[in-house]
Amino acid sequence: IPRPKIMITEYAYPSKLSECLATGVPTILTNVGPVEELFEKNENSCYIIDSSNISDGIMKALVDLRSMSEEERSQIGSNAINFVRKKLSWDVLGAKINHHLEKI
Repeated sequence: IPRPKIMITEYAYPSKLSECLATGVPTILTNVGPVEELFEKNENSCYIIDSSNISDGIMKALVDLRSMSEEERSQIGSNAINFVRKKLSWDVLGAKINHHLEKI
């Protein structure tokens, strides 16, 4: 999910993020907006690249992923699926929305 660092991407949630991660296929993201807030440094559930040079970041990420064993790539995919279940399910996100609505 390569997104440039512009005003809209700093505020807009990447709508396909949950779907991509839930496939279990290693996902490449740029470090913009909500992505920086969602993922902890050593979570190992996706590959986050710098938004200042997206094409080089994607190329490096693909080379890195290709050099990993099938087991390592599979582990990233499993971590991504678990991440979606724990942090991006409708129940979790709905609870956050309700919490903020209750404040209003």
